[in-house]
Amino acid sequence: MPAIGPQTITYSFYFTLDFAETEENSDYVHNLNFVTRKYNVAASLDSYEEFLYNEKGQLIFYYQQLETVDNVLRARCYFLNNKLVKFSLKELIEEGEIDNSADYKEIYNSIYNIPEIYFDEYISISSKSNQIKNLYHMIDEVVQ
Repeated sequence: MPAIGPQTITYSFYFTLDFAETEENSDYVHNLNFVTRKYNVAASLDSYEEFLYNEKGQLIFYYQQLETVDNVLRARCYFLNNKLVKFSLKELIEEGEIDNSADYKEIYNSIYNIPEIYFDEYISISSKSNQIKNLYHMIDEVVQ
């Protein structure tokens, strides 16, 4: 994109290989468990996301580390039956080390007080998760 440099998205898919046997046939099934997504928002700003799925393929956990111009934010979202049940947002303290978990302070810890500026982002998690699962299934079909 102009003025921010090349943008890339890198996915890593983690799955289990299960043997499924039905009356008609038996075959190996690739069940998606976990996905990481790295996205360079701009030349010096990155976003890292994790999506964890249960055995039914439902999203149960989402993590994001987002570098902004001013700070680094870490969000965690927990889901049960496709509904957000817990939300936590932490920011890097001044002079803190980005890779040191102890250098983050929690600024929100409830699904009832998600800051408006982040609300749209976290509402779109389910949609993003479904897009990633669809991408995985397209890749899986081609590889098989």
